[in-house]
Amino acid sequence: MTPDEFRDLVSRFAAGPAMPVGGPRHVYLWRGDLDSLRAMLPPASTCCLDLHGLARTLPRKPEDEHAARQVLSEALEQALQAAGSAASGQLFVLVTGCDLLMRYRVSMGALFRAASDSRMLILLAPAYREPAQPLPAYVDFRTDATFGFLKSWIENGAVIEQATVEPPEDAPR
Repeated sequence: MTPDEFRDLVSRFAAGPAMPVGGPRHVYLWRGDLDSLRAMLPPASTCCLDLHGLARTLPRKPEDEHAARQVLSEALEQALQAAGSAASGQLFVLVTGCDLLMRYRVSMGALFRAASDSRMLILLAPAYREPAQPLPAYVDFRTDATFGFLKSWIENGAVIEQATVEPPEDAPR
């Protein structure tokens, strides 16, 4: 889907229930500039769920990767239930920090369950730059790894890509 097609969908969804595009639920993957995405969404109907911020609030440090996945899954489920719970009408939930979903192989089930006729979830695939220093030949650094992971869960029609994706200068290296 192009950004213009997504903008049209956002307009229809903001006015009331609209048919999902590219899949059975209103879960979309944005690959591009965060500011461009925010400019498309109605501010009064948009909330942000930062998974990095959510992880910082966890009461305990998980002991291993499996425990981390379980704790993050539970926290994500609770945060999605709370996101916009006081809002009436159409709601856009912008999800950032999605690299944690890949890092801990968290299921996307909670995201799909949270999406509805009145709640659209938009996952932001971060853009990473190549490391400043060359990596050893045995290290395979993929700047699009998070995008690839998220895309494996999302129907192609629900993926929005800007023409050029240049990570900002302050993007993680």
